[in-house]
Amino acid sequence: MLLTSISPAGRGQTFRLDQVPELYISSEADHFASDSNVIFLVRGSRENKPVKQAYTVGSYHGESTNNVAEQHLYIVTFSREGEYRRTIEIGDAFRIQQIAVFPSGTFLVFGYDAKDHAPKLAMLKEDGTLLKYLEIPKGDAPESMVSGANAPHPHTIAPTELVPEGSSILVVQNETIWPLLEVGEGGAVRAIRPKLPRGEPIEAVIPSDRNLFVLAKSETDKGDPAGIIYEVSPENGNVLRRFVLSDGKRAVNVMACVHDRKFLSIDYGNGQVVPLTGSAELAIATDQQKR
Repeated sequence: MLLTSISPAGRGQTFRLDQVPELYISSEADHFASDSNVIFLVRGSRENKPVKQAYTVGSYHGESTNNVAEQHLYIVTFSREGEYRRTIEIGDAFRIQQIAVFPSGTFLVFGYDAKDHAPKLAMLKEDGTLLKYLEIPKGDAPESMVSGANAPHPHTIAPTELVPEGSSILVVQNETIWPLLEVGEGGAVRAIRPKLPRGEPIEAVIPSDRNLFVLAKSETDKGDPAGIIYEVSPENGNVLRRFVLSDGKRAVNVMACVHDRKFLSIDYGNGQVVPLTGSAELAIATDQQKR
């Protein structure tokens, strides 16, 4: 379980969960990088009780050694330089699936209630205890995100990702008809409705140090269904610029982030990770694009 950050100059920094003291980690649920910290949401225990257990996969029978000690969710924090800082245990009443952190140190989390599986968006204090649940304006998110027992499918949790946006955090629903939700440090929730062309819903948000960049899914281009990038105003959702990759590359496989108005990504070759930097060139719009 390794996470590696790569700078534009090609320097790598690895964050090692196996170096966390006095914690036996069984799995990583999520991670999030802020300007000052890198945090992980993990499941594990404070003690190790290894027991051999049999398992069956199809016709294959095998045996593995597992830690049967009581498992809990933890937040593990590192500095951006890879130095371990602290571990926080979280209660199990609220089953967290995604996590992010504000510059103030408070956490934004998305998950569901252990009793009725009702999806919830909440804020945690710096010590991991519940600060408050967040209210989302009606109609700005699918029922599979903000309701549970009364939803048509109460045990279905909408796919969600949390993306930094200045001092706020964006909640991106991978059910593409919904707007983006911007959550401020105080817990205020605001809907952002990007004004993209019909038939090009949002597939994902590309992390950026300024403005808002989204990856659009083309419902008409079957050859490249996820190859259009838009720069969008976070204030009113207006499209500022449209980007199309040259040389037949697919944006869904290339883009990592946008920093200082440069498009950054990585490639792999000869056993090495290679940072890539791209810049936009002004293209002459066709009559069809102008219309």
